[in-house]
Amino acid sequence: MKIKNFQKNQNSSSENKIDKAVLQTLLLTDGSVIPERNQISFANTSEELVNQFCNLVNSVYGYEIPKSRIGFGKGTKQKLYIVQFKSKEICRDLLKEMSYNTSKDVSIPGYWFDFSEQEKTKILRTMFDTEGGCSLRLVWLKKKNCFEVKREVFISCENQKLRRQFRLLVESLGIKTGESSGKVTITNRRDIEKFRNAVNFSPNVKVGFDSKVWHGIEKRRLLDILLETYKLSRGVPQTFKNKEDFYDFMASFQVNTVRES
Repeated sequence: MKIKNFQKNQNSSSENKIDKAVLQTLLLTDGSVIPERNQISFANTSEELVNQFCNLVNSVYGYEIPKSRIGFGKGTKQKLYIVQFKSKEICRDLLKEMSYNTSKDVSIPGYWFDFSEQEKTKILRTMFDTEGGCSLRLVWLKKKNCFEVKREVFISCENQKLRRQFRLLVESLGIKTGESSGKVTITNRRDIEKFRNAVNFSPNVKVGFDSKVWHGIEKRRLLDILLETYKLSRGVPQTFKNKEDFYDFMASFQVNTVRES
């Protein structure tokens, strides 16, 4: 597929640069660029993110992806949207600055760190939308003989070099991070609050079926609930007989939160 006026669609404006960076982030986390086939692909369970991907391809390269290039995966609990198209020009341009094969030596472009804070939040929100989430769990502590609420905001990333760069990008906004089991983590209340205020998740992006408890809820709603649990006294979790009762309580709390917004 050859794009008409391809060079005219390219410009050095800051808006175009950040749009391209967000597009690259989507491909880095849930996509692929295969030069041997001139093929660009993106797959996600969120229709919101798929639409964002298609809109970015259009705004950056002037190419409107036909609906016929958007399909669905099979054998998954959730509907999986798959966008796939071919373009030699777009492939070449995307590969000028970085690779998208996270199983190999890959890094994000250095100039991303020179973006303004507002521009960085767009990149980070995309990272957390695709590969990140919230963890809100009730854990039994044998030594203390009590329940404890565990909270975490995270990005999953197996590539050590990328994890280090993701951390630097998050910390450039004044948010402290850690690492745990192939994840970049935010666990401190103040830093989680900073994350919600500065970055957050996009509307309508939901928790997947990898979470047995919270699947189907908007990630940003779960983040609000997570922060609200800090207001609970330490004795509240001990009033529940088991984890299921606690999660039922939080599920009803979720409904109340939604109604108040």
